Amino acid sequence: MKPNLRADIAPLVIGIILSVFVTSASAESGNDLLQKVKAKYSSCATFSGEGSNTTKSDMQGKDKPYRNEKRFSILFKRPDLLRVDWSEPNMMSFTPVVCSLYTDSGKYYGVSSFKRTPEEFKNLEMGMGTYAGISGGNTYLIPSMLLGERGFISETCSETLPDAQIDGVDCSVIQINDKKTGKWTYTVNKATLAILRIQQVHTITAEQSKAMMDDANQRMKDKNIPFPETPARDYTIETITTFKKVAFDQDMTAADFVFTDAKPLNGL
Repeated sequence: MKPNLRADIAPLVIGIILSVFVTSASAESGNDLLQKVKAKYSSCATFSGEGSNTTKSDMQGKDKPYRNEKRFSILFKRPDLLRVDWSEPNMMSFTPVVCSLYTDSGKYYGVSSFKRTPEEFKNLEMGMGTYAGISGGNTYLIPSMLLGERGFISETCSETLPDAQIDGVDCSVIQINDKKTGKWTYTVNKATLAILRIQQVHTITAEQSKAMMDDANQRMKDKNIPFPETPARDYTIETITTFKKVAFDQDMTAADFVFTDAKPLNGL
């Protein structure tokens, strides 16, 4: 008696169909939640947040792990007032490296640790892009969401992961796979839709690394910012950003954004 091939493959076919539906449902759910988060950030009157950013990489080889930690603060008032301050320990002295990106009278400026003279940008996008590397992406990601821009976020492959807690706060978790910038995991306060934790894991090929370094060197050659040697092999970068204080729609005035010098941050 010949086996019933249709009966034999039915469980397999059903399993494949169910897995497709489950994947689609997860992606849709992730996109729905992501849309709510983006809507919260793009509609709030003001935003303030501060926290820390830790980056780890094997860029210089498995036997020479790289680790860097920064602290930061972000202020935003619609339509386009922005101030980002960040600092990191300086291994050569007790003075921390301190940088800022800010707006003033409708213009956009950046001040780096390497060049304390304010640098004017034609628009906020150019300022955010220039300082994104220094800030571990905080300069770019959160302001982009506040301004309703796409930023690093791609919605094509987002899904929800199991819920989590941060300091006793119930959170939803969204994972996004972006072809250009790697895997992103967002942990979001369920009650307020505030992002409390961001993890990015990105593998960079030697070819990509060379292209990025060449471009960065070309753009930064007159800014006295040192660049490391270009790695000759693939490497991974993991960045974890944790927000300790996030507030929406609090009272702010233009005076809160006036630049005098980089603001001191707790712990540095």
